Order: sequence, then C-alpha cells, then structure tokens
Amino acid sequence: MLSGLRSAGVVLGCALLAGACGGGKSAAGAGEASLFQRLAGHLLFATPTLRSSSDAIRRGGGGQAALWPLSISGDLPILLLRISDIQNLDVARQLLQAHEYWRMKQLAVDIVILNERGGSYVQDLQTALETLLRSSQSRPRIRIEGPSGQVFILRADLISAEARALLISVARVVLVGQRGRLSDQLDHAPEGRTEYGPGLERLPAVRLPRVTQALPELEFFNGLGGFADAGREYVTVMGPGQATPAPWINVVANPNFGFQ
Repeated sequence: MLSGLRSAGVVLGCALLAGACGGGKSAAGAGEASLFQRLAGHLLFATPTLRSSSDAIRRGGGGQAALWPLSISGDLPILLLRISDIQNLDVARQLLQAHEYWRMKQLAVDIVILNERGGSYVQDLQTALETLLRSSQSRPRIRIEGPSGQVFILRADLISAEARALLISVARVVLVGQRGRLSDQLDHAPEGRTEYGPGLERLPAVRLPRVTQALPELEFFNGLGGFADAGREYVTVMGPGQATPAPWINVVANPNFGFQ
C-alpha cells in the first residue's frame, strides 16, 4: 500500500494535471475518457475498422527495422494521424490528451502525426503541431514506471515513400484530420469487415446432429445445473438458446476454505 506521503503526492499530481489540461478543464471528462477507452480498444485488439485497407497493408509490408530511421522502435502499438490542414488541429489536440490519459493508465502507445500539407505552407502546419506538442508536454505530469510511448511529428515530404507506406501499413489505427473530430471518426467507422482473398468464399454453416446423453442425478439442481459425483463435479445443463446468467462465477468451498 502507498505510504501517506506518496499517496498525497499522487493525488496532488492528478489534481494538477487535471487542472492544467484543456485550459482549466479536466484532461479527460467522463465523455472524453469513454472516447479514449473506445479508441484504446482498437489499438489493443488491432480491429480492422480503423486500420488501413488490406491492399495498403500489403503494399507497405516491411520489417520492424525499417521504422528505426524514424526513431520509432515498433515495439508498441502505433496510432497514425494523417493531417494536411491547420484547421484540423482539434483532432491532434484530442490525441495528445488521449496519449496522456493512456500514459496515466499505463497503456503504452506511440502516436505518429504525419504532416501531409503540400506546398509552401507545410512548415506552418509543422510549427503549429510542434507547438501543440510542447504545450502538452509542459504541463505537470505524474511519473509512471515503465514504457509510456512517445509522440512523433513527421513531415511526409521529408521521409521516403517506402517509410510512409510502412507507417500506414503497421499502424493499428489510422485517423485522417479532414474526417473530423475523434468522436466523428469513431462513430462513423464501419462496424467490421471480413475480407476474403481471391478464390475464397464463406462456407455455409454446417448443422451438426444434436447428441443427447443421460444426465446423472444432480444435487441442488437449480434449473441450469447441479452437483454430481458426491459433490466433486458440477454439471451445467442448457438447452438450445439457453445461456448461464451473467455474471457467472464458479465457487469452490468447504467449511474451512473457499475461492472463486
């Protein structure tokens, strides 16, 4: 358990961080925290809904070492933001708040912001992004043990086409500034897609014959299950469409000891 002094330090650090982020507002209110948690799910489980297309993933396929010239290790999940307009800084600001939220929750993620602005205004956007990052990192931060991930701001015109394709390929989440705020992009993401390669197709479901067997005598039967073999086994009996209640736990106990 934390000592009283250390606990006070952590609480004070959290209060300072919450007050400093967002111009006096909490770094992550209930709505934003929910948003950041939804986004974290896509990063942890590599769902296809916010990833690049299969073709883009195949085109950019390469080894982890190809990321090293960009100072990116490739050891952590990568979120890529493609941005080309200074009017879309809001989504970058949200992602910096999300990164700090994940860091406090000890979820290590690398965020790569790719500046795709063309023409002579590319440096204006780069400066705005770097200023945003410095402002974010200048706020009070709670010290977290272990890796916490980094934020990288890259200019697309200063990296190779191969490196750009690799980033698009390996990123578990790819967001585009022009598609709006984080909530818009999450809400409009497709529910999920299953892509089949050439010559592959979904096979029809096969119905297996139902096997019935005699049930043993059950003690303390509750309609779904009961004890068998003198209490050494618990047998669950469910018909078609039935499921155990939720939440469901298994309790093992005797008069002197028990666990679940």
